This record gives sequence, C-alpha cells and structure tokens, in this order.
Amino acid sequence: MATVNEQTRQVLIQGYRNELFLAMKLKRMFFRIESESDRAIHNDMYDDLLIVIAGKREELLQDISKLIMGYMR
Repeated sequence: MATVNEQTRQVLIQGYRNELFLAMKLKRMFFRIESESDRAIHNDMYDDLLIVIAGKREELLQDISKLIMGYMR
C-alpha cells in the first residue's frame, strides 16, 4: 500500500465515523467474491480500512479473533 498522508486518513475516519455506516461498508469485506467487480469492491474497502487503522492489520485481526471467539461460547 502506498504511503498515505495523515490528512487523507483523517478524511476517511470522518467518513466512517458513523457505526451503522461503517458496519454497512464492512459488509464489503465479509462476502463471497464471485466476480471481478466483487474483487474491486473488496479491495477498495480493504485499502480504506488499512488507511483508517494506520496499517495495524495484525492488531485488527487479533481483535476480530477475540470477537469471533465470543460468539463461539
């Protein structure tokens, strides 16, 4: 991923600040990729997400794992 300036990151954070909107956008990450169009949508959201979380992918994955484990109880 190309380096993104902090201003771009803050713009994305403001855009995704609404929890319901963010949840709706995250659906683009958690769906079956069946076409090139699906892949483009997924990759676009993935790129935005990496910017918003400042590249802390491993930490995000650990947090998601903890949430999923909570559903297994």
